[in-house]
Amino acid sequence: MSPPILADKAFVRATITNFFFFFSLNCFILLPLYIEGIGGSEVEIGLVMGVYNAIGILCQPSWARWSMRSDGGGS
Repeated sequence: MSPPILADKAFVRATITNFFFFFSLNCFILLPLYIEGIGGSEVEIGLVMGVYNAIGILCQPSWARWSMRSDGGGS
């Protein structure tokens, strides 16, 4: 007899996605405070936050392709 499944694949994927979503919100709020705390100027904070957002925008298409491939969905 096989052991009971504690969590199916969809639940684990949703949990991991939820973790990274809220982690990114946390970074968006706390990263400028951290940079300021270690002596960063406003220009450096703006540069880091701009790069942070640009990387997020650039990674979305590749993340979408990966998630569609692993899920088997899409056209």
